[in-house]
Amino acid sequence: MAYAILRHGKIKSTAKGVAIGHNHRTATSEQSNIDRTRSGLNGYMEGSAMERLNALLPDKHRKDAVVAVELLLTASPEWFDELAKDRDELGKDPTFKAWVSESFAWAKKEFGTNLVDVALHMDESTPHIHLLTVPLTQDGRLCAKEVTGRKEMQRRQDAYAKAVSAFGLRRGQPAQETKRAHQPRNDKTEGAGG
Repeated sequence: MAYAILRHGKIKSTAKGVAIGHNHRTATSEQSNIDRTRSGLNGYMEGSAMERLNALLPDKHRKDAVVAVELLLTASPEWFDELAKDRDELGKDPTFKAWVSESFAWAKKEFGTNLVDVALHMDESTPHIHLLTVPLTQDGRLCAKEVTGRKEMQRRQDAYAKAVSAFGLRRGQPAQETKRAHQPRNDKTEGAGG
């Protein structure tokens, strides 16, 4: 059984450049999980993510405020391998292209103009999409709690799994049901989270 995977992470003001640098492969530090020979297969939203992000931020906000929420969209590694093990071939596969398109369409519908960046990574062991969105409320306040609250994250995971269900992907069991502990992402140097 292949799963639709969605992870959330908070990006504070001091780390926004690091997140964008990693996602666009402009970071100078070498990461062992990135195969630079396949980086040409990656895809990015056009224009400056930093400019879009900064343009949405309120003039006054705390220095340590969460200014972006990063989402990682992917699927079980075997799902990609069943389509094509070779990343060049995978990038041309109609089902893969449709998954990318549907994932992007879901993100645009979910976040609207608050979506400031999208990056498709094909140069790591498991293909995945990074999204950056500014956590603005209806009244223009920065409020990551409203975007990353437990119920909201579960709703979003359900919604994403439903959006990509036509590809044979399904949502895993919620942690509430399985009683497993949440495992936070440590940094951007591990596996498909990077």
